Amino acid sequence: MAINSQPSVTIQPAYGRTLDFEFEETTGLGDLKNAVVEVINITDSDSVFINYPPSSFVGTTGTWVVDPSKIIQTYFCFTAKPSVFGDINQEHLEANTDVVKEFRLSVRYQYEDAADSNKLKFTATTDITNDYTVLNATREDEEAPSLADYVSVNIDRLFFTRAPRCQFICQDENTFLSYWNTANIDAIAVLVNNPGGPTAHIYDASGPANDTLVTFGAGPAQITAIPIGNWISGGVPVIDASTIDYTIQVGTNGGGFVAVGEVMKYVVQGCCPDVDCRLFWYNRLGGVDAYTFNGTLQIEDDPTSTGYEKPLAIPRVAGDYGKSRFNSRDETLFTATSKKLTDDESEWLRELQTSVRTCKTKPLSKDDTLVNVVVIDDKSIIRNSFLAFMQKTISFKNSNEPIIQQYG
Repeated sequence: MAINSQPSVTIQPAYGRTLDFEFEETTGLGDLKNAVVEVINITDSDSVFINYPPSSFVGTTGTWVVDPSKIIQTYFCFTAKPSVFGDINQEHLEANTDVVKEFRLSVRYQYEDAADSNKLKFTATTDITNDYTVLNATREDEEAPSLADYVSVNIDRLFFTRAPRCQFICQDENTFLSYWNTANIDAIAVLVNNPGGPTAHIYDASGPANDTLVTFGAGPAQITAIPIGNWISGGVPVIDASTIDYTIQVGTNGGGFVAVGEVMKYVVQGCCPDVDCRLFWYNRLGGVDAYTFNGTLQIEDDPTSTGYEKPLAIPRVAGDYGKSRFNSRDETLFTATSKKLTDDESEWLRELQTSVRTCKTKPLSKDDTLVNVVVIDDKSIIRNSFLAFMQKTISFKNSNEPIIQQYG
């Protein structure tokens, strides 16, 4: 009969907040029993059905409050290898449709047949909600329930990260920035501050589809690898060891660049590749963050195996043995410590501790790509407080181990 309420913002996180819809139906045909809710996955052309009992009754009118969050989290198969982990050391601009799903609800109502209480029949009503977009993202308790701050079409539009808006980066490193793409975004401004003065460079970002998440390779190694033909103005930026800092901002370029989002600033610093440990992780907003642990780095060989013992043959046979081992594994344990952290940096790095996907490029990455998946040790985060700053120590292992024959 009616949809009493539904979320006003049509782009929502899949985690961290309820998605409450309220439906109402009135019938004199019999006692109302269930709302049969079809959660329609528009993206994948699939559906999940679930029965909801009424939340309340007033006379012959039933009311249902429906939250499809658990259905979306369980059945809307977001990819296990999200495309936000993009290309490094080269140009990268990609629409991340694999972390975005569209859905709607279709609701019908069942009542108990007055002539036969064992039968349930449907009323003539079918209520259909608006279409909604969900991202593989979460919102914290103190944050607004929707993603309105990230998908607005004004200067306040945020990048999909909780990282500090001023970060340190090396001239040879990679990083990523994700933003919500709408029709008014077709350019990215890169403002580079070198000793000779600032220079402005406008990148052509008109390729990706609208109304989805887009990720841009925002590191010096990616920006400086963009061909000159893909710059609308300013040419290829120079970002090297002498660069002071640079900023990134998305916008539109119809008759001149006009910003439609916030500014992200990167301060360029020197690095020591032999001890630096740069990790990339899937953040809680559905993008990818990166941080270089450049305090200390310890690398340990950590072989393990299972021992066994068997009786010796009598009389003894040459080459026979009693003790041996199997399930032999050869792992490497990395323990990295940060330098001084601000409170904001320390809080942001908590996301790394629980991220479902983490990769590294430094150290010891033979092909220097993001295929080097690592597993963070759950019990390894140490937060040391020294007066006005903090340090963090994190341990992790490579997800893939060397292949070892198990019989000899």
